[in-house]
Amino acid sequence: MRRFPTALVVVAVSLIAAAPAAAVPIIDAPDALPEPTTPVLIDRAQEAGTLSLERANLLRVYALTGDDRLPAIYESDTPADGTLLVRRLQAELPLMDPGEERRAVSLALRAASPSPASTCFSSIAALPDTRETTHFVIQYSASALAASSEPLTIEDIEQSLETAWTTEVDQFGWAAPPRTAAADRDLAGKYHVRVDNSLGPAIYGFVSNSGTYAGRVGDNPATTAWNEGDADATCMVLNGDFSQFPGTALGALDATTAHEFNHSLQFGYGALSGFNTPDDHFIEGGATWMEDEVQDASNDNYNYLYPAFEDSMGEHDQGDIYAYWLTFRGLTERFGTNAAGAGEDVMQEFWELTSRNQANMLTAMQGGLARKDISLAAAYHDYAIAAKFVRPCGGGYVLPFCFEEAGGYRAATGGEPAVTGAVSSIGAAYNGSVEDNYALNWVALPLTGSYDVTVRNASAGGSLRVSVACDTGAAVVLAPMPVTLGPGAEGRVPGFDPAGCQQAVAVITNESQTAPDPSSSTARAYTVSTAPPVNGPPAGTDSVTATPVAPAPVPPTVTASRLVFVRAIVRRTGTVLIRARVSGAGTLKAIARARVLGKRLTVARRTVRPVRAGTVTLRLKAGTKSRRILRRRNGGLRARVTLVFLPEAGARRTRAKTVTFLLKSR
Repeated sequence: MRRFPTALVVVAVSLIAAAPAAAVPIIDAPDALPEPTTPVLIDRAQEAGTLSLERANLLRVYALTGDDRLPAIYESDTPADGTLLVRRLQAELPLMDPGEERRAVSLALRAASPSPASTCFSSIAALPDTRETTHFVIQYSASALAASSEPLTIEDIEQSLETAWTTEVDQFGWAAPPRTAAADRDLAGKYHVRVDNSLGPAIYGFVSNSGTYAGRVGDNPATTAWNEGDADATCMVLNGDFSQFPGTALGALDATTAHEFNHSLQFGYGALSGFNTPDDHFIEGGATWMEDEVQDASNDNYNYLYPAFEDSMGEHDQGDIYAYWLTFRGLTERFGTNAAGAGEDVMQEFWELTSRNQANMLTAMQGGLARKDISLAAAYHDYAIAAKFVRPCGGGYVLPFCFEEAGGYRAATGGEPAVTGAVSSIGAAYNGSVEDNYALNWVALPLTGSYDVTVRNASAGGSLRVSVACDTGAAVVLAPMPVTLGPGAEGRVPGFDPAGCQQAVAVITNESQTAPDPSSSTARAYTVSTAPPVNGPPAGTDSVTATPVAPAPVPPTVTASRLVFVRAIVRRTGTVLIRARVSGAGTLKAIARARVLGKRLTVARRTVRPVRAGTVTLRLKAGTKSRRILRRRNGGLRARVTLVFLPEAGARRTRAKTVTFLLKSR
């Protein structure tokens, strides 16, 4: 946390209007958050003590299976993913007291499967039809699909599932989900999917690590560089009738397959079990964010806007967990969308660090953003500015202070988010509080006259980053305070002139991080005040002059900034085959080395070759001495392979990628 003496920090500012104020009309800010889903309503009632553990879990079963006995108070029009609901039922069933409710829950979740159906958690009904694709085995009922008011074909489902796999695994390079021995035996290693009309009408689908072809595998072979120890193979259940969800049936299906398949990858990383499992808003918000990366036109995520901005990233216990996708969009969109090595690279690194047990929650997100040479604190503050005004990118609105699809966000919600508070006039003040661990506040400022803006951290903790932001109707113009405000510190933007601003807002983010995965976030008090301008800085203070300008566009990260190892094999001829994925054209250099009896051995000579985006196979020729040693080591050889990618001219060079794995001889 950055700190500085409590002397005033002064920023001299002169705002110049970038365009006439009437260029873009302001839409009234909506106040309501998305209606909580049925699982969230049940969770909150249990946490409040209204429902016992036993009763809550019985209601979760009713929600999952569409049972009419679910009380109306827990019914919600907001549809939900069932993965975390299933996960909670699995975790809490052993904790339930003996009795009628436990027996009912156990029966619903562990009933015998009618032969010859293959089960996936509570989905056990016989499904008469089966289709196979490149990566999936799909069980379904053709007659049930046809009975929908907006029927989908099995070809629609096949294409949607394959798009999820080819985008997330083949294109982006996320580790493929592991398989059980049963799946290898019965399904030729393909992923098991059930399309089941017995799901509740508000449940899109779910992924579970419990089923005929699901369970603990320990080490995911797709992550060749490390052993998770707790990776799970999973199965997927999709609702058989997508006409009951918002938008089109095909759009809801496409969003669901992208979302649920991302949960399969999270399980495959071993990231949904163990001590460093992320909080629910990372699990569900991240999967909802992935919908936009895989199926950009679906826009089902518009149904989950806006998030609870004042609820921290570190302990997001009040806001909608699906709606947190917008935060991940704001953190990553500056790096590009719908492309390998772009914004997805941040989220992929987050899950890989979690999988390796090298980082947790906030530190994992810091690690993901560090790949793009920016801190979480800086990226979050930029997102806070973009999220207030929700302006489409174009003209003077540039990344990271805009959203590509902001027009859709506004249309879905009726406008932009409401401010936290307001300073009503020059000479007035607003007292507020903002939580530690990355939360934000927006304080509206007067639109007439010229005045000084002073922000004081009135708490014994916190680290507040502040910008005065002006939306002119054509661009966002900023006057940032150059330092953060630690406990008791105060900063001032003198001579602020809001002429030409449609809105003027003090954007305040609290970047004090109290733990990698904090159990709570303390709200830090602050005061925003305005006063007639003072000529010059007060005596004995620092003076910094900042000229506010529209920020320059941040270009997306291009070319192959991502290298993903698939596997490496040593053939008996001495050739080392290395398969990797890159996301752009350039030159790839590779060399393999190992240590044998304490001495470093070059296993294969350096190979250099031009490559294009996609999966690349490199053939490294081992020397005579290396081949002899490899032949004698029947169990293989632990080695390190270093890949260095040199992109085409004009692109940024990436860091070398080094991975340890076992070279296999065959």
